[in-house]
Amino acid sequence: MPHSVATAEHDLLQRSVKELTRITGCPVAFGGLTSPEGTPLTAFTGAHAHSLDGVLIEPAHGCGGLAAVDRKPVAATNYRESSLITHDYDREVTACPSVSFSLSPP
Repeated sequence: MPHSVATAEHDLLQRSVKELTRITGCPVAFGGLTSPEGTPLTAFTGAHAHSLDGVLIEPAHGCGGLAAVDRKPVAATNYRESSLITHDYDREVTACPSVSFSLSPP
């Protein structure tokens, strides 16, 4: 992918993540551009733990991976105790002050 296209896509993603916090009132939002290998988290708004920077969310792993594969939103209202997710990213996620996550597919 040419650099200018990748930059434009990332800029659009970053604006979308920022708009998501404005519309929902959620203090933090993040996302990435999905590929067959997964979704690297590259766009953030609000105070977040840097443990998530660049994490590659693999298909069917964690909340985000399930949302991408099932093509529907996934929520974990108490991430640490949720039995609905794989907990593959516990180390990165538990470094965040957030307890609840809601993820939507691309």
